[in-house]
Amino acid sequence: MEEQTKLIPKPKPFVKWAGGKRQLLPVLRENMPKKFNKYHEPFLGGGALFFHIVGEGSHSYHISDINCDIVLAYETIRDSTKELIDALNTHREKYNVDSKSYYYDIRDNYDERHANAIQSVSRLI
Repeated sequence: MEEQTKLIPKPKPFVKWAGGKRQLLPVLRENMPKKFNKYHEPFLGGGALFFHIVGEGSHSYHISDINCDIVLAYETIRDSTKELIDALNTHREKYNVDSKSYYYDIRDNYDERHANAIQSVSRLI
């Protein structure tokens, strides 16, 4: 029996982030060492540089950010992917019915004191 290889797309940032490095990637890549074993990213944000290099070898990674909302987003994507996708689909369906009113309803009536991680991250995304 032939072994089938499943192609996994290269990960990309799921959100644009203030101070993002996406447009600086060519310059950053040009100035990075050709080979390295460890990558430390103290200000991950959207993760443009991290996602750019993540598939390029067997590096050890340490990523962090001081912004608790983005950290929660990464943890939720890692730990509760299906539930998050379901919540995002619900947002999409409601947004497609009446985008303006849904946007303002979510913006004006969101109470993060009573929100769980799925609700908070789906709203962020």
